[in-house]
Amino acid sequence: MSKDISVQCTRDGMSASLLIPENMKGSSVSEIKQFLNNRGVLYGIDEIVIDKMLQGSVFGKHIVVAKGDRPTPGKPGRIKLLVDLSKVGRPEELERGRVDLKNLGLIVNVQRGTPLARRIPPEPGIDGLTVFGTLVSVVPQKDVSLNSGPGTAVSEEDPDLLISSVDGYLSIRNGRIEVSRRKEIKGDIDYTTGNVIMTGDLRVSGTLRAGFKIVTTGSVLVEGEAEGGVIRCGGSIEIWGGAIGSGAGVLECDGDLRVKHISNFSVIVGGDCLVQEDILHSTVSAQGMVKAGTIVGGSVQAASGIDAKNLGSFAEVRTVLDIENRIRWLKELEESRSQLQEIVADLSQKKIELFRFVRDFMDEQGVIGETDLPCYEKLKAEAVKVNNRWLRVTKRIEALEDFVSKSKNPIIRAATVYPQVVIRRGGRERVVGEVSRNATFRLSE
Repeated sequence: MSKDISVQCTRDGMSASLLIPENMKGSSVSEIKQFLNNRGVLYGIDEIVIDKMLQGSVFGKHIVVAKGDRPTPGKPGRIKLLVDLSKVGRPEELERGRVDLKNLGLIVNVQRGTPLARRIPPEPGIDGLTVFGTLVSVVPQKDVSLNSGPGTAVSEEDPDLLISSVDGYLSIRNGRIEVSRRKEIKGDIDYTTGNVIMTGDLRVSGTLRAGFKIVTTGSVLVEGEAEGGVIRCGGSIEIWGGAIGSGAGVLECDGDLRVKHISNFSVIVGGDCLVQEDILHSTVSAQGMVKAGTIVGGSVQAASGIDAKNLGSFAEVRTVLDIENRIRWLKELEESRSQLQEIVADLSQKKIELFRFVRDFMDEQGVIGETDLPCYEKLKAEAVKVNNRWLRVTKRIEALEDFVSKSKNPIIRAATVYPQVVIRRGGRERVVGEVSRNATFRLSE
């Protein structure tokens, strides 16, 4: 073979080019391929290109005739977040292009068992091969692990799935996913935070500004004041300052309320309402006791009694005090128990009808024919409906029994009672006509 034939290879061995001199015209592809093999080129030889070179009389020029396979890189392992955070910090979109600047969605709530993140394992790459037949190993990809932060856990069914182990709000700190039941907000609840709707307990170092709301499943502590606005929670409310509104403010909780003073607010408390100073021109309803320095204007309804230093004022402002809830609850309890008896009888009849239908129309394989199936579904739906009524009434009876047991012997007690104070108790109403000192009003009187 001619001495002028030559092969050149790239430094990485990924290609080889061949120069065929003109005096080799008429050579065969196999001869050229053997020449390449003798020079160490063993892989990726393109015989079609060589044949075209010989047929097309491409001589005296280097042409790539062999190519290696470069390694195909894999993909590193990663953590895929399964909770949508795209709307966090963005005002809620309303109709016609408007937005609600009070709803920023800064808090993402999750329930226990919610999928939070998934580990995506690394995808291995494919090794390469040079034209010399040398293996080029692919670089291994990094793996990642699911770091279960507080309030999270790796699923028992899926080791690559991170779930919430508690009801709470989602946060990511230093790359670690956490679910917390307690959150602290530095500063006020205003346009910088928007409304706060969350699962768990909340502590606010500032003030709840008018027009904004806090809704939580836990308890709320506001170190400043409530300037109107709304607080609704499943636990207790504590406000170190006062709750001063213009009539639109609402405080509602399942537990106790502790506050310095209340003015022009609507208050619904599942426990005791404890006010250090005054309750002024507000509507208060408590399933427990209401205690305050002075109560002037509005109405206060307390199932377990009312204890204050002063009721009403020299200005003789109409102030309504009501401890009749126990009587109302006893009446509702009696009606609910009677209603429950009717529901139990109805439910028993529905079960009998369903049993008879199944007995008469279900075959040995436990199948009801298509023609009879609609009637069966109707009977079943009616039974479910009655059963749901039974559940609701039973739950209400349990709540009423609890209310009644906690509201035994409620009284209204005050050091001074001024005229135009209205006392409601025992189905009767009394309007105080003159100043009374060290007064006590009992439900039974």
